[in-house]
Amino acid sequence: MQEKIKRDKNRVDITSIKKTDLSGDALTGGYLLKIDKFEGSMSESWMSAQTGLNTEQVNILIDRPKPEDLALEQFQYIKKYVTDFETALASDAFTDSTNGYARYLDVESAVDYLLLTELCRNVDGYRLSTFFYKDRDSRNGKLTMGPIWDYNLAFANASYCNADKPEGWAYRFNEVCPHDPYPQPFWWERLLQDPAFASRLNNRYKTLRQGVLATPRIHAYLDSLGKSITDARTRNFTRWPVIGTQLWPNNFVGKTYEDEVSYLKNWVAKRLAWLDEAMPQLTTEPTFSLQVSPVPTTETVTVRYQLDQRTDVRLMVTDLQGRTLFKTEVINQAPGPHAYTLPSGQLPTGHGVYLLTVQASGYKQATRRIIRY
Repeated sequence: MQEKIKRDKNRVDITSIKKTDLSGDALTGGYLLKIDKFEGSMSESWMSAQTGLNTEQVNILIDRPKPEDLALEQFQYIKKYVTDFETALASDAFTDSTNGYARYLDVESAVDYLLLTELCRNVDGYRLSTFFYKDRDSRNGKLTMGPIWDYNLAFANASYCNADKPEGWAYRFNEVCPHDPYPQPFWWERLLQDPAFASRLNNRYKTLRQGVLATPRIHAYLDSLGKSITDARTRNFTRWPVIGTQLWPNNFVGKTYEDEVSYLKNWVAKRLAWLDEAMPQLTTEPTFSLQVSPVPTTETVTVRYQLDQRTDVRLMVTDLQGRTLFKTEVINQAPGPHAYTLPSGQLPTGHGVYLLTVQASGYKQATRRIIRY
């Protein structure tokens, strides 16, 4: 027995759209959406328009209205709205307050969603069971992230893709596990390339660390929960005696229930300590000025980028299955503009989409598409 994500004034408080709401403000909401697997979900869906930024396609599903209650006009409307958001976010003018991503996205909700996901390093974060919604325009109808859901593999409860490590960003899952069939959308990495968003995130984190995210406060809350469920957890582990038993995909197996609680508290303390150091760096870490031309191309591909400091630069081209087609490294490259032409024959002939990734010490990783026809 469990609660489910649902539209209700006490749950996700958005307008209940009817199948006959086909125009005007009525058409604009409310829609409950998610990024998730197709399995087990009777939902209308589409593939993200920006799949070229990932190794696999990202599924976007309409959770509500259900398929039988969804008119074609409504499907077309919400698909276009999300696609317009992604297009704005991927554009060169993505930080523009009028025509950039903020035109479509409730930024405050995105900040909190990222903080919650990073706090517990949810290995499914951003890419599975990722809910968001859009209400009517008359009710501040921007894409709003949340509510959070499906956190059973959070807080170091999984042993793969670095999920157990208190160090490292959850939003960089695609770098850690590039061949996973369910990648994260490019949204979060791109949002953090906006200095205003990164600054807002950092300020929000610092404020919360003085209150609900203070380590002693979280530890006290965990202790209080442990006391309140004493009878229930005793019955639970009598019925299912799994303490001390390795269950996939648990990273840590304590000999006692108290061992498990102690591990959780220690991990949370280490995670918050790492975030204290890492969060301010998001506002200072420079990004590449990176261009790939021509796109699309039947010719040789040239990569142009700008460096503000001397550093080692790594270039890599992969296909959409994550297979490496070409890679090279330039050691101790000087500041200034640079151009690199991919050697002839490094890309397969014929139509295809490939990913160029550029990495450098002190810079955020940048990825661009190469389209051959």
